[in-house]
Amino acid sequence: MPLVLLTAAEEDVEETLEKLSASDLNALHLPLERYVPVEAEEKTEELLGRLDEFEQIAYGSLRNARFFLEAVRERGLLEEVRGRVNLAVNPRTASWLEERDVPAICADLNALGQSGDGGSRGGRAIDLMEFLLRLRRTGPTLYPCGLETPEELPGLLRELDMPVEELVLFRSKGPGEDRLEAYRTRLAERPPDAVVFHSRRAVVRTLAAFPELDLDAATLVTADTGITQKLREEGAEADLEAGGSWESIVEKLAGAWG
Repeated sequence: MPLVLLTAAEEDVEETLEKLSASDLNALHLPLERYVPVEAEEKTEELLGRLDEFEQIAYGSLRNARFFLEAVRERGLLEEVRGRVNLAVNPRTASWLEERDVPAICADLNALGQSGDGGSRGGRAIDLMEFLLRLRRTGPTLYPCGLETPEELPGLLRELDMPVEELVLFRSKGPGEDRLEAYRTRLAERPPDAVVFHSRRAVVRTLAAFPELDLDAATLVTADTGITQKLREEGAEADLEAGGSWESIVEKLAGAWG
């Protein structure tokens, strides 16, 4: 059974690990990313204190939603959140919010049948922005996010002169040296047949964390064109390029070994 190396955070690949197993692919999950809350600053408290001024709250990922709900619960602000329009970029995030009694709208146009591809991309920032325009909701948007975590939607909204405030709630951390050494030992025992690069940062982190990894002996899979280019800049070529989502990555891997 082919062994596939994944380095994304645990919460990002829960469903992907299940799908790989169903496709008779063996996943080696060595997360190089984990996320922790940042210390609340004055702006954080100020934005949370103004929740009633925002027309909608937009969630670009499940992680954004998780850290946001934790922050508002700590401050007793959950009712104010329920009173806003909560827009999620994909069905998984919308369902997670609904399960916690936060009414949410899925803004993934694909999942809603707008483009006919069954939602294979898993939701994108452009879909959420287009959804806002279709609803003609141009009031202030609150966007929970992480520190130094690239997010497309705030920039897209600002280009259209739509007011948006970014609420920074978490940051990423590495796995720590002890855990990293354990990862390297596992890779030395059984090198992967495929390596997945899910983001541009994953290219840098993976190559830095595993300098002994033989990329020539593995099938290199990138999530999209930008990541393929980043990998090329680092001196390696992608063998498979997916369509921008975890679902499309699984499809590429299953097709290669189907």
